[in-house]
Amino acid sequence: MPQWGRDGQQLFYVAPDGTLIAVAVNPDAAEFGNPDKLFETGLHLHSYSSSWMNQYGVGMDGQRFLFNYPVEASSEVITAVIRR
Repeated sequence: MPQWGRDGQQLFYVAPDGTLIAVAVNPDAAEFGNPDKLFETGLHLHSYSSSWMNQYGVGMDGQRFLFNYPVEASSEVITAVIRR
């Protein structure tokens, strides 16, 4: 699940153990820095998971992340009102 940072200077990916990794990239020289372990995400890769489905997103500043986690079923009802 690789994701580019918005500035094209960092590549993020989730390691098989669920850790989010960041790698500095120099696109002009096609050079990659050493991987930095950022934090444990709680995501774990499985052979049956959909590889096309993004499980996280990188914020514009490369410092914030949004993760897609399953939640427990709820009996609460959500009502959305959409104006035309």
